[in-house]
Amino acid sequence: MLTGMKLFSLVDLVLAVILLPSVTSHFFLGGTMSFEPVDFEPGDEFILSDILWKFRFRAAWNRSDEYNFCNQSIISSQVLLGDSHPENAFYCEDCEYDSELALGTAQYICSSYSKEEDWSAGENVFYVNFSSSNPVIYHYDCCWISGLLTYDEDYGLLYDRYYALLATFASMSAFRPDTGTVNASPVSAVIPLMRLRTGCEYSIRIHIEDPDGDLTRCRLAEESECEDGCVGKYGLNFTLLQQSPCVINFQPLEAIQGLHPVSLMIGDFGSDDQLLSYVSLAFVVDVVHGVGSHCTAYVAFEKSTVADGTCIGIEPNATFETTIYVKEEPCSSVIDIVLSAPVGVNRSDIIGQSPHKEMTIMWKPEPYQYGYNLLCFQASDDYAMYTEQRCITLVAGAAAFETVPQSASFNGSDAVPLSTASFTIEFDNDVFLPSVSRNITMSKTHLSDVLLDSLEVLVAFDTSVSELVNTTGRVLTFVLPVGIQLEQSTYYSIEIGFGAVVSKRPCSGGGVPFPGLDNWKFKTSI
Repeated sequence: MLTGMKLFSLVDLVLAVILLPSVTSHFFLGGTMSFEPVDFEPGDEFILSDILWKFRFRAAWNRSDEYNFCNQSIISSQVLLGDSHPENAFYCEDCEYDSELALGTAQYICSSYSKEEDWSAGENVFYVNFSSSNPVIYHYDCCWISGLLTYDEDYGLLYDRYYALLATFASMSAFRPDTGTVNASPVSAVIPLMRLRTGCEYSIRIHIEDPDGDLTRCRLAEESECEDGCVGKYGLNFTLLQQSPCVINFQPLEAIQGLHPVSLMIGDFGSDDQLLSYVSLAFVVDVVHGVGSHCTAYVAFEKSTVADGTCIGIEPNATFETTIYVKEEPCSSVIDIVLSAPVGVNRSDIIGQSPHKEMTIMWKPEPYQYGYNLLCFQASDDYAMYTEQRCITLVAGAAAFETVPQSASFNGSDAVPLSTASFTIEFDNDVFLPSVSRNITMSKTHLSDVLLDSLEVLVAFDTSVSELVNTTGRVLTFVLPVGIQLEQSTYYSIEIGFGAVVSKRPCSGGGVPFPGLDNWKFKTSI
């Protein structure tokens, strides 16, 4: 560990992934890139050349290409996809490296795919040291997906545009006095291809996390940042509804049916509202003719599916698991549940009896994946339409959950008055209500020196929606419903279920779920 602290002025660092046309059969469907310092802690002396930077990219290509074919077996084997030629790599300009020296391969490890939409997507990382202040990291390749439509104000609709630019531009603060460390860029992800119907209105939230907890904003990319991948905004008839959080409003027109590129720039801002970095996010929108009144799929996520924007910490060596539940409307079927996922995520088959289907996702992060990882998912139906996209944040390698109960309003041998209607429990840090359905249950019980076996459930609260449950700072409070009253000389047990409250640590949104409490017990007075 280096000691001491030295302040440096801003260092301009430009990181770009540039894709240019060549003779090829593989086609680009979007992606993103981010960076973060490795093993730099507050209090370390800042020396630019001593900092190791980790670059992570996620990209999607057509699955029908021989270099990009992916299935579940390939995901499990974690083999590299993409052209294996040594020149398929990232390079650097305006830095101390030879411009022909490869910094890292542009091949990727597949983590998700879609048979119906013909895409494979995955991630990879590479590590770089810099001593120059203005390096440009780039990768030349080709092309946007065949049949892409863009719109030019002078020339109208254009077809098969090739140039694409996937970039991370960072005016990176060499040292940040507000955090005592150096900056890490925002992290974002999206399903590579979204299908929208003409005559419908859509608002799509772009999920963003910032490892430093910085304010993030998004904007439409300019031509110098995305080449032909950004001028589609005119033909798509969309507007940036919000910058923070990032929401795009689409109202596709009948005349522009087909594939369109969408390119955004996502920036993070320090405590003085100074721009620290921009990362790009690109994906494809497929506009199809609207039929009937449905603007989304004839299937929908059920309430028990993890909510969009949820943030979950995963302890070192632990495995994350969640189940996606989908309900089918009459005369419709779930065809697939597609993912945009970190490397190593495994999925089960879709099982269940109509109208209820489900699929389980499991992930045990590797040490190099510790930090912020985004997982997005959509379900598709037999009309080739999709549900809304949901994205969650998985903080791999997060410390053990530290929020623990400190005291309760009634506990152990306390004789609780029969008139009691309100219960509180205080934790060691601030807690919040979850965005997905979780429960607190109160039951009448048998008396035992060892345990209290449940006799009868008196009341159950869904903490995500119940008006009888609230949190204020460290305190959780819930109130018995009207008509529910305690009985004299009776033993009760309260169970706070997994995730019934959440902590904001270490996530900037959503929350890490409380692991649960099942031994809160008491007896009423005579």
